[in-house]
Amino acid sequence: MPRWMKLIQTITLSVGAPMLLRRMKQEIGSQGTLSGPTAAWMWVTYGIHSALLLDAFATATTAPPLARPVRGTLQALTVMGMSMCLAGMRRFASPAQLSGTDVGDLVTGGIYRYSRNPQYLGAVVALFATSALCRSVKGTVLTGALLAAYRVWVPIEENHLHRQFDPAYRRYRAATPRWLRIRA
Repeated sequence: MPRWMKLIQTITLSVGAPMLLRRMKQEIGSQGTLSGPTAAWMWVTYGIHSALLLDAFATATTAPPLARPVRGTLQALTVMGMSMCLAGMRRFASPAQLSGTDVGDLVTGGIYRYSRNPQYLGAVVALFATSALCRSVKGTVLTGALLAAYRVWVPIEENHLHRQFDPAYRRYRAATPRWLRIRA
């Protein structure tokens, strides 16, 4: 990827993502859904972020190979994270509900029994593990930025769900952790 394109993408994310989060917060708070243009902006932002991550992974510096158990653990975390993310996405009734442009029903089954945010958690786990596998500092920084955005967005989303689905959401929130429950 040309250097100028990476620079434009980085500036777009660093300026555009905070603006997008403010717009999402405003729309969820006032309308209860995201507008089509805001959802499109969200998906474009994910696309730019993904392109930067792919470039970071592809251009990571070579280092001595990781020990087999470490490499295997990181590969397993990557697969587990992606599986968790996809399982969370699959529970939604429609792409509009997944994008936040349609309210739909409160989703509490499947993977959502163990985490209120399996998509976000799974994406971050998979990306951090892949960054470690590739020894990519840029990948780690980009994943940290995504985690920071999720930490801003999740409370906004949870407040919306509380307003939309109370008292069912209050019961769900009390029974299910924000990130992950592992039973022994």
